[in-house]
Parts: sequence; C-alpha cells; structure tokens
Amino acid sequence: MSVFGQLSESAKQNPFSLPFRTANCASAVSAPEQVEFGTGKYYAYCAFGGVLSCGITHTAMVPLDLVKCRIQV
Repeated sequence: MSVFGQLSESAKQNPFSLPFRTANCASAVSAPEQVEFGTGKYYAYCAFGGVLSCGITHTAMVPLDLVKCRIQV
C-alpha cells in the first residue's frame, strides 16, 4: 500500500472524524455531489479551497504589508 493509501485509511479510521464522512460540493452547473471522506477527490477539493482562500488574501495583504514595512523603515 502506498503512503497516500495508508494516510487515507488512517484518516478514515480517525474516531474524531466520525460525523464528517462526506462533503457536499455544490457546483453552479450541476446538482450537489457526494464526495467520500479520505478520497483523492476530497483532498483535491480541500486543496482547491485552500488555494482560493489563502491565495486571495495573500495576494491582497502581502503588497500592503510590504508598503507598511517600507514606511516603517
């Protein structure tokens, strides 16, 4: 079994994640689909959400922080 497979199995057997076995991912074009917890598609959706949330805020905040630091110097 690959390392990813082992991590996926251990994530599925985690007793603290019992209520979270599926995720509802609504698309603007189609009806919501069920994504099983611990699958590659689940982690891809999570990664995409992280890129969107973190990427947008960093794109906005880093230039402002750079200007602030240059003013302070």
